[in-house]
Amino acid sequence: MSSPSKTLMGGKKAKVVEGNARLLCSDALTEVFHKLPARTLASCRMVCKYWMSLLSDVHFLHEHLNRSQQKLLLFANDRANDRSLAMVLADANGYMYQLSRPLVAQSLFVHNSCNGLLCLGDSKGAVELLNPTTGESVVLPKPMYTAGSSQFSSCNWHCLGFCPSTKQHKIAHFYPGAHAGSLEVLCEIYTIGDRDWRQIGTLRGAPIDRGIHVKK
Repeated sequence: MSSPSKTLMGGKKAKVVEGNARLLCSDALTEVFHKLPARTLASCRMVCKYWMSLLSDVHFLHEHLNRSQQKLLLFANDRANDRSLAMVLADANGYMYQLSRPLVAQSLFVHNSCNGLLCLGDSKGAVELLNPTTGESVVLPKPMYTAGSSQFSSCNWHCLGFCPSTKQHKIAHFYPGAHAGSLEVLCEIYTIGDRDWRQIGTLRGAPIDRGIHVKK
């Protein structure tokens, strides 16, 4: 994320905020941040570089997620605008807010979710990672393989996951082999932050569900 512009925070004011932000020790400040909701943290990141660095730390984000309460995410079609998606997020305290956003295609669906992030896809093969709490999103590079209209379309899907050892989110793309009737399923991996997809290899089996894979 880019740094705040000078029109929002002048040079002298930025120095004052930077100094005040360090009045609390990092442990105490981190504990305060852990108690704040994600939408508030998104605004706190814009205060100064020190807070930006602290709130962008992978270990902090992982711990904040573990402490967060589970939320209910509801989807609805915006009848006033067919090319928009309305999402309602509700927490355990009954607080609800709506997030509406434009779509790049009529057919938008959720592949899966992981750590509060949504992996979205559309009929054109585009893949997007969305944080419904903050509204931030990232459009991924197109996979090497795009199914389009295929009799194997049910075998073509993406799945978002998290690697605990590297603290990185990765998306796996499974798609059918080139031969009709073959039980081969190919796989490519995209690590968030990379430029390109990376081919993994071939799996043998019959993919009958997005969460189940039965070997031959």
